[in-house]
Amino acid sequence: TLDSSKCKSILPHLTPHHFDRLFLSLHRTVNPKTTHEFFRFATRHCNFRFTVRSYCLLLRSLLADSFVPRARFLLARLIDGHVPTWSSKTTTSFHDRLREIASSMLELNQGSDEQRLGELDLLLHILCSQFKCLGSRCAFDIFVMFSKRGVFPCLKTCNFLLSSLVKANELHKSYEVFD
Repeated sequence: TLDSSKCKSILPHLTPHHFDRLFLSLHRTVNPKTTHEFFRFATRHCNFRFTVRSYCLLLRSLLADSFVPRARFLLARLIDGHVPTWSSKTTTSFHDRLREIASSMLELNQGSDEQRLGELDLLLHILCSQFKCLGSRCAFDIFVMFSKRGVFPCLKTCNFLLSSLVKANELHKSYEVFD
């Protein structure tokens, strides 16, 4: 369980980047459910802002332990900006935030010996289903970004992306995904 008094005493001594480096080395050894509680407590009660990469590590941990609904909810809130994150910019647009999320996921995916845990699939599904006005176009851009690095979603997600692009009348983009 989470000891809130210890959290309150530790957090003032950490910067978002310091926590990020620590979490990168420890994320495989901590309980994802407790870690998720820690993130929520730190942001709500201590106004701590984690980096996007730290949130992506948390997502990987949640997915690795099959906490898919929790990971889906967290990623959707991260995309829509309802999760406070540390950023060097004072304002970030939807596209900038999405690019940072995708870049962090790709970096963690490339630097990991672990199997892929479905972060890309989850990201594409959320974009196409919950952010319909911009989602399919953004999902296509992310698909291209990952595919250039040799990372592809599962076949089911590719079909879902194709269907979403066709429904959004983005036929030329659907041909590129199909190729």
